[in-house]
Amino acid sequence: MDRAPVPSRNSEALPFFIRYAANVLTNVDIRIIITSTANEKEAKKMENSNTANAKVMKAFCDENRLTVLQLLCTGEKCACRLQDALSIGQSTLSHHMKILCDSGVVIARREGKWTYYSLSDEGCAVAAAILSGYTHVVSREKDPGCAP
Repeated sequence: MDRAPVPSRNSEALPFFIRYAANVLTNVDIRIIITSTANEKEAKKMENSNTANAKVMKAFCDENRLTVLQLLCTGEKCACRLQDALSIGQSTLSHHMKILCDSGVVIARREGKWTYYSLSDEGCAVAAAILSGYTHVVSREKDPGCAP
């Protein structure tokens, strides 16, 4: 079995397990480790992406938040106007607005002791792209079913 070549001088930049693997494992073994690490990174990246996407989609999963979004379609609104329109308490409005702002769909602007909210063009475009990505049909291929 061929041994992997010893890494060059700048091997300090490599993670310890890869430096160790280069001295002990075969070339095939090293490729498996690197591929496995890359797959783990890709899975983590996808998990983070889905977490971020869920945060955006959560903004649309409550009738009060949908009402706020409808109200903001006609322009910027003060928190007190939103509260009056929804007939909810300040803490409940604050909860909903935090979710909307965290999603990036709504932006807040403070002026003195008042907070004004408006739709974010960029945030709305991202939300539309996310929804499109999850509802875009790639294939209409039929499932052959499970074998008995």
